[in-house]
Amino acid sequence: MKKEILSLLNQAKEVYIYNNFLEDYFKSSKRELISLFKERYKKQLTVKNENGKHHTHYMNLFLTDFKDNISLNEHNQLFFN
Repeated sequence: MKKEILSLLNQAKEVYIYNNFLEDYFKSSKRELISLFKERYKKQLTVKNENGKHHTHYMNLFLTDFKDNISLNEHNQLFFN
């Protein structure tokens, strides 16, 4: 799912991020959103279970949540909630 998310992000020509406080989208950069994704992905890799192994449940939740909150329209405008 990571590759699918990065593919969507890379296809975007314009990126808009939703601001809950103002209830509107604001233009951002693709590079900024990709950096945010990669940073949060790396943090998820540090989550370990009781055995000290990578906790895949939380990683899957993170990837699913991230993917569910992005949409790419026919004009390659990406919206992130």
